[in-house]
Amino acid sequence: MLGLALAGSVVLGVIVFFGLMFLFGSFILYLVAKLFKVKKATFWNAVLAHLVGMIISVILGVTLGQIPLIGPIVSLLGIVVNIWTIKHFFQIKSWMKAFLVWLVTYVITVTIVVLVFLFIVGMGLLSLAGL
Repeated sequence: MLGLALAGSVVLGVIVFFGLMFLFGSFILYLVAKLFKVKKATFWNAVLAHLVGMIISVILGVTLGQIPLIGPIVSLLGIVVNIWTIKHFFQIKSWMKAFLVWLVTYVITVTIVVLVFLFIVGMGLLSLAGL
């Protein structure tokens, strides 16, 4: 019985974690859109762009990603889909501006995730060393 409760709490923790990461990514997208002075930059539009881009990318990846030699192309297609959703939901006229919003959002998000990961690993190593 304890194993089932533990598994349920792990599943709930994973769902909450990914939900928070989704909202965090949407917030970064919103801030970057504001930085680029996008007129339709609202948090709701950022959430929609992030959600629709993620869903379409997952569908493409699951359906086409398993085909040999097409997998890498599907990855690039997923990037284009995400840029398109940013362009669509923020009503950005230029593909270049939508690309820059996507790129800056991606770089900031990856940088923060790597820094948090390094902090967690560093704290674990310090605890192993007894410090």
